[in-house]
Amino acid sequence: MELIASQERSDKEMWELTSAALSVLDARTNVPHLLIEIRSAGFVEIQGKDTGGIYEKLGRWLQAKWNCIEVGKTLKPVPNETEDCGCCGYSSHLELLDMQAWDCLCDKNYSLGPVTQTGEVMSNGVYKDRGTEGENNMGKLTMDLVQFMTNECGWTFHICDGGNLGWRGEIREQQIKFKAPHPLNLIAPHIM
Repeated sequence: MELIASQERSDKEMWELTSAALSVLDARTNVPHLLIEIRSAGFVEIQGKDTGGIYEKLGRWLQAKWNCIEVGKTLKPVPNETEDCGCCGYSSHLELLDMQAWDCLCDKNYSLGPVTQTGEVMSNGVYKDRGTEGENNMGKLTMDLVQFMTNECGWTFHICDGGNLGWRGEIREQQIKFKAPHPLNLIAPHIM
């Protein structure tokens, strides 16, 4: 049990040091950037500078258009003193617990449906796929997001890339990068 508590303290200390260093760099940043990742596993993650209240605007849009839920829990090891692993006197298992600031991998994290006790997302039907060849609507979701960010919020569409993750490439991920808002973005059309 002390091993898990020690790791939690270590994670918190590292987060505090990293946050302090990042705030110094963030203060020197002139051109804001924003990275949004969409995963077929059911998560939307946002990282970057919250210029013009974009986190709140984007959060409202994700909740209204994609029925997203802000993630407030994460899988964490919890000691199980009834089982002996053979090395330290107890075994641990994962439980869905409240997320602490030092547990976050990004600035904002949303799920496309409720997160289960195993950490999986129960789909809300927004992300769709079919067949065995990887056919899905990730491109349409990406274009919906780009249209909102550029034509409604004025951010500059920088780049979009994607790939497959997982043991068999079963998880699709899109990374969409935006930079500083500009008024001309409000009228610029996009094509994929």
